[in-house]
Amino acid sequence: DRRWGLLRQEEVAGFDSQAPKWIHKDKFFAACSAGLTLARLTTSFDDDSSILKIKDKQSQSTLLCADVRNASGRLEVERLFGELLADETGQLARIKLVTAGARVRHQFGNTTSGLEASGNLCTVHLLNLATVRDFNAAAGVDVDPLVFRANLIFDGIDPWEEFQWLGKTIAIGDEVRMKIIKRTIRCAATT
Repeated sequence: DRRWGLLRQEEVAGFDSQAPKWIHKDKFFAACSAGLTLARLTTSFDDDSSILKIKDKQSQSTLLCADVRNASGRLEVERLFGELLADETGQLARIKLVTAGARVRHQFGNTTSGLEASGNLCTVHLLNLATVRDFNAAAGVDVDPLVFRANLIFDGIDPWEEFQWLGKTIAIGDEVRMKIIKRTIRCAATT
């Protein structure tokens, strides 16, 4: 998750794929800056083949199927998003699809919390379906849990119970342990 980013072309000079640093999300085309356009899309990515598929949510037509390991595939992605994110005058958005080098572990996250807590940029967003249901009932709305873009969605505990996990370590199966260091701050793009 978040291995690839749609960096604004004017920010490319500040990005080093061999020694990537945290970059504020405003430097990227993301839900916070291009939400309406991106909300019309469905994406899937295959880790083994590095194939990125992009579909129009409404028509289910495939807009792109590209191998992002190859320069030509990355160029296809940049071209498609350049067109989709063009301004009102028709000027194409200037985009660079970026990722860390092959031997570099990096994640484009929207927070520096992990970096500050442990020196690790990787962020995992958790979502309790019971909390979403409770929120929906209280607000009188029906928010799709997928809008929160969580990495791990779970159910079977009380609503809001996960807010008591701050500072604790949780287990995912027998081998994975994660320390809960901060609540996810939701941006306006999820609303």
